[in-house]
Amino acid sequence: MADLSFSAAQKALLLGAFFPVFTPFQVVAGPLVQIFGAKRLLSLNLGGMAALLLLLPSTASIGGTWAMATCLAGIGVCQGVLVPGQGQLKRNWLTDGPERVWALRIMGLGGRVGYTLASVLVPFLADRLGWRSVPYALGGFSAVFCAAWHVITTEHPELEDEQQEVEEKSGGAAEGTGAIPNNKPVAEKKSMEWKIFR
Repeated sequence: MADLSFSAAQKALLLGAFFPVFTPFQVVAGPLVQIFGAKRLLSLNLGGMAALLLLLPSTASIGGTWAMATCLAGIGVCQGVLVPGQGQLKRNWLTDGPERVWALRIMGLGGRVGYTLASVLVPFLADRLGWRSVPYALGGFSAVFCAAWHVITTEHPELEDEQQEVEEKSGGAAEGTGAIPNNKPVAEKKSMEWKIFR
């Protein structure tokens, strides 16, 4: 970013733009995940991040430091739903028992591999192709992953699969009955437990 000739204060503004928005937005994101579902919000997370990363080099040229800081703060908003969304999907997907521990460990390793790859890839791209190549590469990858994520994943596969079976067997007559095979009730929506803040 030497070509932009930012001062120390401008660099500090950019470095501090993400976390003041990201951290408090996680509190807001919890109820949003319960209302709209983790899959939808994580799709918005990935799509929003992809769009903002792809815009970042343009904001540097057109709007300067404040435009870039706004872009990075927007990424903080997008990332705010990540932890609550992951928590919801882990609750839906992972079974209780020893397998849960292994699954959580494997998912944790994925994050560590990502950090390691980023620490190698980011400086390499910036050195070889300039800093603008980094948001373009990460934004492009995020956009592709977002499309795959939204098409392939499901919020709660067991209930969706069983509900679909009922509708296929009854020709859609079971819609709205609140029942699925073996007389299992459809899971009730949980509401936000506000007492947690006490």
